[in-house]
Amino acid sequence: SEHRSRMAGSLPALAFGAFLVQTTLVFAGNSRLFGILNEGSGWYTNIEMAVRYTSLVTPAKWAFAIWGVIYLWETVAMVYLAFYPAVSTWSTLCLWLAANAFQALWAPLFATEKLLLSALALGGIALSLVALVLTLPVGSILDYFCFAAPLWLHAGWVVAASLVNLNLAAAYSAAIGSAAQLAFAAASAYAASLVGVALLALAPSGAASALPALFSLGWALAAIRSEIRAPDQIKASIAYADIGEVGRQALEITLRALIFTLAIASAAFVIVPATREALA
Repeated sequence: SEHRSRMAGSLPALAFGAFLVQTTLVFAGNSRLFGILNEGSGWYTNIEMAVRYTSLVTPAKWAFAIWGVIYLWETVAMVYLAFYPAVSTWSTLCLWLAANAFQALWAPLFATEKLLLSALALGGIALSLVALVLTLPVGSILDYFCFAAPLWLHAGWVVAASLVNLNLAAAYSAAIGSAAQLAFAAASAYAASLVGVALLALAPSGAASALPALFSLGWALAAIRSEIRAPDQIKASIAYADIGEVGRQALEITLRALIFTLAIASAAFVIVPATREALA
């Protein structure tokens, strides 16, 4: 019993330690090792990478502001975990460690233009966080908002980010032409929406708990649609010119429909059951 209590006590320290190391490495990767490396060293900031590489699902610049919310809210979650370790388990800790390891790995891969490998690392983050949120113990409303909700938000965002990175890798592959890129972009948008609906259906604490993930998925789709409607970075994409106005409009309409689909699915899974219960 004493050994088990000691192990439980170390859970918050391990979780926060992994988060701190990952955050440090991500910021190092995004700043050329905190300015140690010069321009032309082969390391690029995220903004520079966004200018250098574009695809048909490149989101508008404002989309990345969500990272600030994620990191701030997850800092709150780590502090909350220190005071209430029962909100997590050793299995969720292992998934959290995996997510942080993949995110720490993603930073140098993306900064050094390893597009496919960085996409795979993002996929690892997404798989780890989705598995984590689907196995979180059911807690109080305070537990949810101070611990679970930011993890749901992060999970949804990295699902979208991994699809964006896969499209980048495809866009700069000599074997994939503009028509295939358009098909892949549409398929990625459908995949993001399908993941969102699946999370609503599978959320162990009820569909409402998955809403932060649905928000971040919708946020990503809206940012991609915004970039297509008012092109900035995406104008550098060869495929953007090749698909023409008809192709761009078709993709924009698809994105708009899928954003509405996520909203309708959220209402169907959350509001309708709650209304039925209230009327019963």
